[in-house]
Amino acid sequence: MYTVIRFVAESASAAEQLGRIGALLNEAIQGAYERVDRIGGRFSVSLSTADSWLAHVLAIGEFVRTADGVIAEARVNHVGVEIDVAVEPQEISEKPYLSLAVSPHLMQHLSAVGVVMGFTFYNPA
Repeated sequence: MYTVIRFVAESASAAEQLGRIGALLNEAIQGAYERVDRIGGRFSVSLSTADSWLAHVLAIGEFVRTADGVIAEARVNHVGVEIDVAVEPQEISEKPYLSLAVSPHLMQHLSAVGVVMGFTFYNPA
């Protein structure tokens, strides 16, 4: 698994705010922001590559609590914030099933600050 949080510009004018929001993020969490992604209009911050789902959940919660002011600033400037949990094919194929639970507390916190959470399951082509 690989979990990132993305700050995604919702317009061209919002894209101009990404560097400033990244700098604010680095004030809250040193070294979190490096650059705008190659595809442009967004930047991503790695949260966890751990084997344990609990480690991902804890990393998500800690990041959102620490950066909630920056997340609010991003949202005001039309920059969406989304968490993406990427699940690789081998993580599914090596087990009879994969269960990823999210606590009501974390869901409530994400909702309160306007952060979307998604899961990307990669298909072994």
